[in-house]
Amino acid sequence: MPGIYYSSNKDGAEIGRWSGKSKRIDGKVSKDKQIYLGKVIDKENLIFYARNEGIFHFNLETLEKESLPDEKAPAGIPLMDKRLKSRNVIVEFGGSYFLHELIMGIEYNHVLETISLKVPDTMYGLLHYYILVNKADYQAFTWYQNSFARFLYPRANLHSQRISEFYVSFGSDNNRRKFFTKHIEYLKATTDDDYAILIDSTGCQNACQVPVTKVSKHNNEVNVEFRVVLVVQRSTGLPVYYETIPGNVVDSSTLRRIMKIMECYKFKITHVSGDAGYSCPSNIEKLILCGSELIMRLNPTYDMFKKVMEEHASELVFSGYDPLHDIRYRNRIVRVIKIPMVIAKDEKDNDINGFVYLCRDMQAYHSKSDHYMTHHGDDVDSVEKILKDCEKYGVFAIVTSEDLDIHDVIATYYLRQAIEQFFDYAKNYGKMMPVRNHTLKTINGHMLMSFIVTFLAVAIKNKMNILDSPYVCIPSNLAGEETRLTVETNGKVEVIEEQETSMIVYQSNPSALFYALSLVSADVFEKQKDSNNQIVPGIPFKDANEFFKAFGLYCPESILIGEDYCLEPVFKQGVKNHCKKKMIFSTRPFATQEKIQKELELKKQKEEEKQKKKEAAQANDSTEHRPQEPKKKRRKNESKNKKVLEQEAAIAETLQEVTTVKRGRGRPLGAKDTKPRKRRKKLPSNNSKKIQAEAQANQIGYPPEIKGL
Repeated sequence: MPGIYYSSNKDGAEIGRWSGKSKRIDGKVSKDKQIYLGKVIDKENLIFYARNEGIFHFNLETLEKESLPDEKAPAGIPLMDKRLKSRNVIVEFGGSYFLHELIMGIEYNHVLETISLKVPDTMYGLLHYYILVNKADYQAFTWYQNSFARFLYPRANLHSQRISEFYVSFGSDNNRRKFFTKHIEYLKATTDDDYAILIDSTGCQNACQVPVTKVSKHNNEVNVEFRVVLVVQRSTGLPVYYETIPGNVVDSSTLRRIMKIMECYKFKITHVSGDAGYSCPSNIEKLILCGSELIMRLNPTYDMFKKVMEEHASELVFSGYDPLHDIRYRNRIVRVIKIPMVIAKDEKDNDINGFVYLCRDMQAYHSKSDHYMTHHGDDVDSVEKILKDCEKYGVFAIVTSEDLDIHDVIATYYLRQAIEQFFDYAKNYGKMMPVRNHTLKTINGHMLMSFIVTFLAVAIKNKMNILDSPYVCIPSNLAGEETRLTVETNGKVEVIEEQETSMIVYQSNPSALFYALSLVSADVFEKQKDSNNQIVPGIPFKDANEFFKAFGLYCPESILIGEDYCLEPVFKQGVKNHCKKKMIFSTRPFATQEKIQKELELKKQKEEEKQKKKEAAQANDSTEHRPQEPKKKRRKNESKNKKVLEQEAAIAETLQEVTTVKRGRGRPLGAKDTKPRKRRKKLPSNNSKKIQAEAQANQIGYPPEIKGL
């Protein structure tokens, strides 16, 4: 009978092989080819591990290797006894430890937990691999074996054959809906209440035959691609939402759908900044009717741009310095012409006024003119024709519904560079490109993972850009009462907070952070006979240590390994991680040092006055050198002394003497008849004592019940 026989390899691990069936053909006995099963994980249930197949179950009836679901795989499969290779004894520690503590510190794990997965460890492990290693997915398991992530997420299955299966479940429509609902709620609660967005799209080249891959012509480039429409929060540069669309869809047709979806996610858009692809007349009208402000670059093919050029092109001719129209933006000189005009119609066909800013970049004008003269100057003899051909060089127009100063309009429009920077980070850190997926379901999973990774990378970048600032502006809902300091700037009250300044060498690029942390390794001591299983990190050098401190983290002295890979970090005495949301989501450095100094002085004076009052109160309360005096007996509430009782008795006797009062002639006072008649006011002659008694009672201030005795 054929069966499975077991042997040991050179490392001492048990290996299984299926021997094959014997067959008799024409009187000759032959055997089927043996099947190599790999290392034994569970002999009773026929579970094995092989490098190419990963963890699988061998079916004796069909002789097939069946993939094992992640939830049925025991924890720490790659770390079983007698399978820990020498290269796994020392693992990369700094990067995975930093990311894990960062996600837990800012509580973004609550957002990731909304994604329905049987084994979330695979998601976290792949997330670490995306941001720390810029390599193809088939190398994920090799990295996982040599990383601290295998202890953080012991059930992660990062074999290349299983990653595609993970993408299908991870990027499903239900998971995307749950994730974005929680992500947008998290973004609104963590950052400021700015609902202004930047919108743009980028192409992802992918020649695989999937429904979203189409021939696209964008910026005069023809590619086989699908496009990703992205929404970014203007104030922070953090991503809000993305949508995958076919490559042949025009950008202007996607704006209305994006606004509807944002409204369904309860993200009310107040301001939209977009490129020329979104500035068609219907989109401008739709945004204004929805109550949203806008600032966009006009498309040169539309009538609005052509009309402005016909009427005001002559004003762009540079004949000398014009202080009313010439401005400097960074290293460029720009001439700006502000033109009020009708930009849309409302529901009643009334005009909606706005502004078009016609601009000419002088540097672009001269460089393109030089290029024209170099390549076409010999073909043209007329100077007039040369000037007319060069008239459009360096010219662009910005349409906005707001009345902006000419010095502010270009800077306000170029805030949209934050979305271009996001695309750069998505392609460099989030592995958005290349796609390397062959089905739409796996593309959806890959893009969702890329979105999450890029969100974390941008948050890290925002923090690194303000490491050298002593004070930062933070969202008011994250400010603590004990350290809150408010400063008024241009009529707006902002909350600033003091932070521990760090180095200014590696501000601009998070790759410097990941590289520095990747050099921090750790020694693994596992399966010890005395059960002293632990991981001992190396001592971080200066750059890595400063990065840890800048994010409120500390490198532990050791990490104890408990049952089921339960990790317990051990720190120095008095040291504890304090990575919080307000440290990561600070918006910008606060530069008004004079106002900050005044506020600090006032705060210091208040604290000193408070301390003095406290010391004075303590001095008054001290009874060490003062004899204690007996406490005076106090009268109970509502009790009366002897003198008051005597006055009440005298008043009562006086009131009792006048028992009856003789009424005069006529009707009683207050009575009426059908024919009222004039009555004379007459004082009673015998009630003078009663009047005196009541006056005396009013002077003493008795309650009404005593007055009426």
